[in-house]
Amino acid sequence: METEDGRELASAEPPFTPEAAVASVVGYLGPQPPSPPLQAASGGRRAVARVREEDLPEQAAAYASLDLLVVEELDERRLNNAQREALLGWLLHGGRVVVTGLLDPQGPLSGWLQAARYTGRSVDAGRLRSLSADRLTELEPVQGGSPVVEGGRTVAVALRRGLGTVYAWAGGADHAPPNSPLWYLALREPQVREAPPEPDGKLRTPFGPAAAALGAYAALWVAAVAAAGRARWGWLVPVALTGCAAAAMPLVAEEVRQRAASLETRWVEVTVEGVARAFGWADVRAPYPGTYAYVLPRVEALSARGAFSEAEVTFLPEATRVAVRQGEGQQVRLYWEGSGQGAVPAVDVRGGEVVVRGGGVSEGVAFWRGHQAPLEGTQEAQEWVAARWDKLDSAHPAWVWLRWALPAAATIVEDRPVVALRRGDGAQGWLVVVGPRR
Repeated sequence: METEDGRELASAEPPFTPEAAVASVVGYLGPQPPSPPLQAASGGRRAVARVREEDLPEQAAAYASLDLLVVEELDERRLNNAQREALLGWLLHGGRVVVTGLLDPQGPLSGWLQAARYTGRSVDAGRLRSLSADRLTELEPVQGGSPVVEGGRTVAVALRRGLGTVYAWAGGADHAPPNSPLWYLALREPQVREAPPEPDGKLRTPFGPAAAALGAYAALWVAAVAAAGRARWGWLVPVALTGCAAAAMPLVAEEVRQRAASLETRWVEVTVEGVARAFGWADVRAPYPGTYAYVLPRVEALSARGAFSEAEVTFLPEATRVAVRQGEGQQVRLYWEGSGQGAVPAVDVRGGEVVVRGGGVSEGVAFWRGHQAPLEGTQEAQEWVAARWDKLDSAHPAWVWLRWALPAAATIVEDRPVVALRRGDGAQGWLVVVGPRR
């Protein structure tokens, strides 16, 4: 508190409590705001945010902070292809959507977001905990949909889409009170994505470029001295060579500095029903103070943590450039998400075997129902089969990396085979393909 002349009379710093922090966000499309539980499972506050069609992001990574999307109205004519693909990518990779209104059957997204058909009839709601409406819309589950029944009435239908879930509710979300079981069904438990362990932090000094430059300079100097003794104006050669060396030394020093701060990169690319998402981590320790330029693949979202004073990210059509100002010995970790690249093998189930076809696979392993099996080639071209099953080894490198990208991997492999592949082109990381549900 201050007086008019700027003198401070009193000051107070509001205490921070975990309950005041926003730990969960529910977005909704439509005029009526929903009423989910005010407190998230983690103990923080849950926020409700209204979005319009034009506000929907064009990148799936932008949905990372959203726990649930409630759709009461959706005009797909106001969406572009990038927005549709982003919403579908988020859904297939674990997103959750509640639909409480009619969708345009001609819309490209309706086939993915429709968990039930509306018959056009309504039924008396009675006294229900899940919905407080007087009448309920009659729902007819689509193929694969699971009805949620209370008091003999279908109050919702759940349908798995990839690793995510779509729900159809028989009443508006504004009629579901905060203590409604439907909210606890639709709101997923918070999942913390594990990160790779940080490297040992030892500085690597690339002597190669420096040794090559000094060797070339020494050879040229010997040749220049020999030429100086044979020609009248030969003494100009060593002078010119010295000037060129002085000009080149900063370039050699910069090359050595950049190579000493090379990224140690690890990535996992996960494909679900043909839609691929990439997750990557890179660690680097600066040997000398200064600004370092790092080049990453084309990404949608990137974060940096560690010891640095400035960071600048430039998103280019084919790559992402990160300029970081670091002090001597300071370590930085970069984490990014983006769309997958390249051809994706097809994964199917044949009896008790998992079959992989295409994609330039060099080696791989399949995980399914608590077991794992190596991929082995067959007589068919570009076909591999996992058939020799052993108990799942939680220390297997592919499983460890898989859990970095999919925290719920142990649950996923109970009803879906998951194949982790090494590319034949020598690229680092694992390509993970989630197979059909069985």
